[in-house]
Amino acid sequence: MAGDSRPLLRLAILGPRGAGKTALAEALLRAGGTAGRGLGFDTPLRHVVVRAGGPQAFSEHLEGDLGRADGVLLLVDAVAGVADFHVRALTVLRQLALPAVAVALTKSDAVADARARVSEVAAALKLAFAAVGMEVPLVATSARTLAGIATSDPACGRRSLFAVLDRMPAEPRADGPLRLLLAVDGAGAEGVRWVAFVDSGRLRVGDEVLFSPANVTARVTELAQRVPAGALGEAVPGMAVAVTLDRSLRLQPGEIASHAAHPPLETDVFRCAVTWLGGELPLGPVTVALSGALHPVRLEVADLLRGANGSRPELIVRLPRLLALDPHAAKPCAGRAIFGQGDLLLGAGLIGMEDYPDQRGLATVRATNVGVELHRISQAARQSRNRHKGGVLWFTGLSGAGKSTLALETERRLFELGYLVYVLDGDNVRHGLCADLGFSPEDRAENIRRVGAVAALFADAGMIVLSAFISPYRSDRARARAAAPSAFHEVYVKASVAVCERRDPKGLYARARRGEVLNFTGISAPYEAPEAAELVADTAAHDVETSVEQILTYVRRHFLLANGA
Repeated sequence: MAGDSRPLLRLAILGPRGAGKTALAEALLRAGGTAGRGLGFDTPLRHVVVRAGGPQAFSEHLEGDLGRADGVLLLVDAVAGVADFHVRALTVLRQLALPAVAVALTKSDAVADARARVSEVAAALKLAFAAVGMEVPLVATSARTLAGIATSDPACGRRSLFAVLDRMPAEPRADGPLRLLLAVDGAGAEGVRWVAFVDSGRLRVGDEVLFSPANVTARVTELAQRVPAGALGEAVPGMAVAVTLDRSLRLQPGEIASHAAHPPLETDVFRCAVTWLGGELPLGPVTVALSGALHPVRLEVADLLRGANGSRPELIVRLPRLLALDPHAAKPCAGRAIFGQGDLLLGAGLIGMEDYPDQRGLATVRATNVGVELHRISQAARQSRNRHKGGVLWFTGLSGAGKSTLALETERRLFELGYLVYVLDGDNVRHGLCADLGFSPEDRAENIRRVGAVAALFADAGMIVLSAFISPYRSDRARARAAAPSAFHEVYVKASVAVCERRDPKGLYARARRGEVLNFTGISAPYEAPEAAELVADTAAHDVETSVEQILTYVRRHFLLANGA
């Protein structure tokens, strides 16, 4: 990278096959005086890191760095002209909210009248731009002669590509939070030395860095620039570096290194307003590119949230594991999701985390030097005395669905039958165990984590605990299940928002509609219904007595011992 203070511009080059992506990238490096020094070059005002991506192959779009680019250079072959690809690409680029897009007419030296061809292409592009509401500068270039790159092309009378790049807005990255993106490279095989790309912030020898989502730390002992090779004391945005750590780590593609004070979020779910190139949500398995890695996801109609007041519908994307990411609102140069299927680019959108928690704190164990004390009373002995198994009946559903009503009545009936039973209710625990928590997504998740841990202790003690909580997020309920895996039974208390709003026993729906209650599940916050609950109690279709009898039958079948009462 240049030794001066030129600000960084990360540029993705996209174009159809044969448009000359690689040739133009190499021409930019030659014109910028950095040929043979890697992917960076200098304009009069900027240091540009350039990545050349492909036309329709999803993997090539990922290589094109759309996910974290400041600007995009869209190529139009002077001979072939504007194609369907360019209309589709503009649709995606607009959805990704990229701050800068320019069009380069390549191979301008291959047409007889370059000036006339520029006018024809400009007219065709004007129609495409109007369709997506964009206005984009056009530059005529020749990778062979370097015309139109560092200086304007006299044959066309247009400004140079370097002049356009110097005007592209870009987020200042050097002073932002550190984001070091791990590359898939053999250097990481030992777990000590990794190849990475500095996306933002500054990395120095001696820094302690946090890897997410692994949630492990290590200290940087050496830094080396790859091209041109050489030791570094500090790495800045735009650099591809070899990072040597003071300890061996097992890390996966998609890990992000940061300083501990400003880490990315960790989540297995996010919201995304996606533009689909086919116009409709593609159902079934697809792949999403996030944080420099590809992840399989499955899209369902049930995960499509209708936009309010005519806004674009949002998709809930559920990831196969916990990942690190930055939502677009917090870090505009990141927060982009690109979807594909096989080699086909399907669509793209911006990542939002509204109503969803940062799960880092829920997955991090901070206690050290602690062990597990083994009880001297066996589980079999407890069951024999109680004449039933211990376990958790986890009642989940919307506010007003009837969770507490069913749990309390079931508790009374089971107690009369001789069972050891206790109800943990959402309102009750917030007077003590969770009195310090509010109703933000993070507080909701922590509330369920605590209750899940307590419920697991009840179950281990041989009791039947009935937990009545909205618990709107599937990931939180999965965490509660993991606390008592063989003893957890999910009971979906099923009732629609309309039914619950008609009941509205606490007047909360009315207050939520007036905006007096924020983050209210079913109105201004999501509820993720169970996909495979052990028991469904449909309170919209059945009265309390019928639902309680259904639950009692389930308890007798799954909790009562063969010789029990």
